Amino acid sequence: MNTAKSSLKIHLHQLIEGVTDSSILKAVETILSKSYSKTQNDWADDLPEEVIRKLEKSFEQSKAGQVISHEQVIENLNKRYPGLQLR
Repeated sequence: MNTAKSSLKIHLHQLIEGVTDSSILKAVETILSKSYSKTQNDWADDLPEEVIRKLEKSFEQSKAGQVISHEQVIENLNKRYPGLQLR
């Protein structure tokens, strides 16, 4: 965890410890609960439709045998960009 995030969490803990109004605590709980549940979703659910379509097309191409091997990709890149010297 980076230092800024860690410091922010410590500060938020300190602020929450000082709250005496239960309605404020309930509001913070609601906000954090919604944020936490969002992070539990599959990341693929948030992909734009265009990306999903392209991935589906790629999957179909792969199933049809329309693929290029890793070795061929590296060879093509090395020819196009000789300074890279990929392996």
